[in-house]
Amino acid sequence: MCAIFTKEKACSSRNVTCSCLLAMLANPKGGFHAPLDGLSVARSIVIRGRANPQARRLVVNLDVRDASGKNVITALQLNMDLENQTFTLNSRVGHKWGHKQSRDLPQGRPFKAGLPFKIVIKCGSGTFHLDFNDELQVDFTGPRLDIKRINLLEVWQVMLSGVQLM
Repeated sequence: MCAIFTKEKACSSRNVTCSCLLAMLANPKGGFHAPLDGLSVARSIVIRGRANPQARRLVVNLDVRDASGKNVITALQLNMDLENQTFTLNSRVGHKWGHKQSRDLPQGRPFKAGLPFKIVIKCGSGTFHLDFNDELQVDFTGPRLDIKRINLLEVWQVMLSGVQLM
């Protein structure tokens, strides 16, 4: 799971006492993904990168998938509209999306095609706390599920410089 470990020889995505760079695999459809072995309360995912120069959207998903990949629970979907400078947070169980939450992106350090960004997702008890470019902070409550079951991180329309579990 981790590409580079710090302080320990092994680092589980559930273990909040260790930090590591996550091994991201390229997806032929234009994104990256990484398997996770679940998450825990107080665990953070720090995503640093640059939106693709032609990107209109930037999408981050935290999913629970079965072995076939057909039964998907999206615990968190962050869908950023880079042209309109807005974002939507949502969750999905099966084919049913939840109640989306939309807001404007921070203006001090904007998210735009080709520009660097930093997104921090901190897991809470039934919530996710998101931080955008160290400016905007927002909380999102997704479906009631055990976050230890989250087994996939996907990031779309980006050039990644690093994804760190903290």
